[in-house]
Amino acid sequence: MISALLNRSHPYPQETLTSWMWRLTLENYLPSPSILLRYLHQKAVQTTPILQHQLLHMQTPALFQGFSELMYLSPSELYVHTLHIFAHALTHPGQANETIELSSGETVKLIPPRLHHDFYTRRFGWCPKCLAQARCVRLHWHIPFVTCCTTHHCWLLNHCPYCEKHITEADIVTGVCADCGFRLEEAEAVPVPEDDLLFILQRTVMSWLYGTQPPDLGFPQTTENVLLRVLLGLRYATQRAGNGWEFHHFPPHIPRPNLDILQHRLLTRFERGSLYTTAFRGVVDWPHGFYAFLDAYRTRPACKGRLGLRGQLGQIYVKWISRFWAHESFDFVQTAYNSYLLANFPATQIVSIQRAQIYPELVVQTDYLTLHHASAVFDIAPTTLHWLIAVGKLKAHNIPPYPNRIWLARDELEAVQLERKKAVPLAVVSRLLGVGKQRVYAMLQAGLLNLSTGFVANPDPGIGIELSTVHTFLSDLQQRVTIAQPDKVLKPVSLVKLCLHLATLGVNLPDVFQYILDGRLTAHHPRPDLLPLTDLWFLPETVTGIFSDIKEEHDWMGLVEVLAYLKVGRGLLQYFMDKGYLLPDKSFERKHFFRRAEVVALRERFVRTPLAKEILKFDETSIANLVANGLLHPVCGPGVNGYGHYMFERHEVLTWHDRYILRRDFALLTPHTGRLLRWLKKTGVVPLMKHPIIYLRAPVLEVLQQLKHSKWPA
Repeated sequence: MISALLNRSHPYPQETLTSWMWRLTLENYLPSPSILLRYLHQKAVQTTPILQHQLLHMQTPALFQGFSELMYLSPSELYVHTLHIFAHALTHPGQANETIELSSGETVKLIPPRLHHDFYTRRFGWCPKCLAQARCVRLHWHIPFVTCCTTHHCWLLNHCPYCEKHITEADIVTGVCADCGFRLEEAEAVPVPEDDLLFILQRTVMSWLYGTQPPDLGFPQTTENVLLRVLLGLRYATQRAGNGWEFHHFPPHIPRPNLDILQHRLLTRFERGSLYTTAFRGVVDWPHGFYAFLDAYRTRPACKGRLGLRGQLGQIYVKWISRFWAHESFDFVQTAYNSYLLANFPATQIVSIQRAQIYPELVVQTDYLTLHHASAVFDIAPTTLHWLIAVGKLKAHNIPPYPNRIWLARDELEAVQLERKKAVPLAVVSRLLGVGKQRVYAMLQAGLLNLSTGFVANPDPGIGIELSTVHTFLSDLQQRVTIAQPDKVLKPVSLVKLCLHLATLGVNLPDVFQYILDGRLTAHHPRPDLLPLTDLWFLPETVTGIFSDIKEEHDWMGLVEVLAYLKVGRGLLQYFMDKGYLLPDKSFERKHFFRRAEVVALRERFVRTPLAKEILKFDETSIANLVANGLLHPVCGPGVNGYGHYMFERHEVLTWHDRYILRRDFALLTPHTGRLLRWLKKTGVVPLMKHPIIYLRAPVLEVLQQLKHSKWPA
């Protein structure tokens, strides 16, 4: 019977064995794949195999050989169409991989016959766009971690969109729902953006399943099966965090799913996708992503008001860290978890838990001394230790079974001692450099010196500065400063005078030092050690040059330059500033600096009376009449701000003749000026002013147009 099969089509890439058997059944007009399985009962095994079990339960070479003869394919080629190809990713890390040797001589891994429902489901999802390319069930559709198609950027479907029936292999192969007749290829797919975290997760899971190179997202250096179980544990924690947890990731284009899942039930595709995507945030960028997940998990709604590791870390602490991630393969998780505990929980909680006995390094890293021994070992007075605790430099620990003693961490004491030796008070640095305390503080803010986090003295903490940064600053400055005595003939400029001069440009002492370090300002000092810094001196031309350079960098013009360029007085410039025509870009020490481009634009914007007379072809009296009759609007001048001469908007002057027309210009429009004047009078168009006679241009042109078409006698 098998040899009589007319059609022996080959399986599609990634197609399941059961899907292929259904295609062979339909292509050879057989009623069911069970007829093909009877062959295995006769040739290979004692009982007839069940079709649904073949993806997991092909555990013997005889079964592979029997299917090989049945499907007319080699055992090695047959193997890649079973879920056994995912054995490296789906087998528990604590469980050894079972292997068999095929008749071809190849040794292959097998999945355990009883696989947890979180790693395998008989009810597969499906992609309508994939069916349009090839009607078959893909292997990864049976893996619950996979919720979307990375080929077509869409969610997998779980049911028939029309009748909500679960789809079977027979439905996929025929392309039609057996209950309602809906064509599965026509189902509407919900899109998944390629830059969404869900799509990145699915692409990563596919690379883990098929053994390809995953995207570089900072995953821990471990195997795929370990990563999947870390992802699974974080998913279980996520679904108990509550719907109000702000750390949830909801992919776009879907209704908001219910993620507060406390009872055992099947998850919908949107729930699984959202839960696994949220959990995925704890796996990427390891261990920082894991720390961010734990930080967020402690803010979940169910955690409010709860204390202790059990209350704040919930399922992660109770089940996964202590039980399901206890295998040595998860040591990287345990290490990251220990680091998180040390950084975020007090030692009283860490040393008292059973975990401290399993991981003694937790206690080693929190090595404690009593206040008395700390004073003796580190040579710090007890009063100083109390002060350090009061200001937060040291933390007092209460450790059972000695609740009434003050315990101090050794590493904190060592850090304080080291910083104490490195720190120098700000007042000392001020005296050393020869500049005031405020100037030293400004150098700290500018980054020329670094603030020390240690303490300086007791009980006044003051401000501590790292001594090494002071030496580095002086060393760098020495390479840029020339050693020379000031010459009175050269009229040198001292550092103080230079700072006062440059303060008008907003330049302070740290800026001057930075200019020297950058080589933009040539400085001199009489001593090689450059102390005190106030003895720095500069040549006058150097000061003039840096002043000009700073102005050019910002494209600034000073007040005097602006007055000369605009050819106006201070009063008129102040008037422009009050009106908002020109505003200073910066003002320092009562000095204003303006953008050059704005000053140039202002000069081009306004015209004075002489230029206005030239453009309008009027005398000065006529210009005054235009202003008096409201036909020309000065920006400044008599009657506006008391200025002796008018200034006008250039645009208004240039377009003035477009709005008005003089009586003397009628001859340019028509030879019948007398007739035009009579018509203007008849239609009520009167001059706006009489010296000179000026009309609005538009009414005149309108009357002239009527005159051309009129049949009235002249």
